[in-house]
Amino acid sequence: MAFACDFIYETRSAKEFDKSNRYNIGVFHQPLRRKYKMSRIKVGDEVVVLSGKDKGRKGKVIERIPKKDRIIVEGVSITKRHIRATRRGQESGIVEREAPIPSCKVMLICPRCGKNARIGIKISEMDEEKEKLRICKKCNEVID
Repeated sequence: MAFACDFIYETRSAKEFDKSNRYNIGVFHQPLRRKYKMSRIKVGDEVVVLSGKDKGRKGKVIERIPKKDRIIVEGVSITKRHIRATRRGQESGIVEREAPIPSCKVMLICPRCGKNARIGIKISEMDEEKEKLRICKKCNEVID
């Protein structure tokens, strides 16, 4: 299932299209490469789930999977896995662990004001170095 937040595709330009071969029309519309969006949620952030079976639950981000634009949140989207004993002495059984969820389905909880907030990007120029800073859209405070 594809989400709106998954990928942004870049297509070939009209200059690269070969006019002599009329059968490569399908190539014109195929993506060249994937461009990943900048994730505004980082490992260690406190987030709340917006939709799904765990709607309203809060948790800490354990891991990010940028290629799939997904995150793993502590205590959210718990699934059961049946583990087989692969070595001697290792126990088999049913293990509960967190499954990845799309990063567009969570919202950051601002550490300053404690509310669910959208995240903005502010570019600060200090000592001739440009640095991107995350800011809370509600209280306009820098998050990091």
